[in-house]
Amino acid sequence: MAEEIFCFCALRDLLLAEAEEQPTEASLHRVWMANEFAERCLEPARPPYQAQSLPAAEATFERRRCKTVKVRLAELRTRIHRQAA
Repeated sequence: MAEEIFCFCALRDLLLAEAEEQPTEASLHRVWMANEFAERCLEPARPPYQAQSLPAAEATFERRRCKTVKVRLAELRTRIHRQAA
């Protein structure tokens, strides 16, 4: 399961890179959905599923990355709205 979580995080980062190149509401929404899913995957697992989660240090790093992505999405949304005005 840890490999899948890393894949979700990598997909989120790929979608963010694409959205930064060509920011549209649709591209930002895709990043938002991927980030929300990754964030849910990073929640602490309940017994007996702990072995399927990331090690604590990596999970902490990825949770911080999720927060960073949220900030970047807000910046990109602001930029889109300014361009539209």
